[in-house]
Amino acid sequence: KKVELQQKEEIKRNAIIAGQLAIEHEKSKQNLEGIKTLLKLLGPKGIQGEIVKDVITPIFDRANVLLTRINPAMNLQIKLYDDDKEQEIFELGWQKENNWLSFETLSSGQKVIFSVALMVALILTRNPACKILGIELGECDTNSAELLISGLDKIADQVDNILICSWHNNFKVPEGWKVWNLINNN
Repeated sequence: KKVELQQKEEIKRNAIIAGQLAIEHEKSKQNLEGIKTLLKLLGPKGIQGEIVKDVITPIFDRANVLLTRINPAMNLQIKLYDDDKEQEIFELGWQKENNWLSFETLSSGQKVIFSVALMVALILTRNPACKILGIELGECDTNSAELLISGLDKIADQVDNILICSWHNNFKVPEGWKVWNLINNN
């Protein structure tokens, strides 16, 4: 009888512990749901996303004004969306007619043109005492380089100096620009 009583007490203790664990489990599930909700409210699609949009929108607006001066067909945009793993994605790209072109899929020349507009917008936003834009045209083809140089001439009034490093040695340069050819052709 003593063993039977001990077994009943053990069963009773285990039942109490199981009940307490069930209650703790339910509380943990509720806490997890609360944390998930909080992360959504504070994360990239919540307050954090709004802060980023508030900061980045004026820069993108300024970059797009500059891009329009370089090439009216170009317009820098950002997309925020969830991928198939429910990860929030921030993507930079170009809405060209009905097609979305992410920054990674642009040609080297298009990337340079978008990057230059974004860099000038950042320079203007920061407004340093000396506004110098440095560009390396290593992967630009001659047509993209000429489009960029022509476009830069249209936004050159926004910066003090533009330094361009390129392997191109015979593209058209706007009137009034000073060119130093560092290749010694002796």
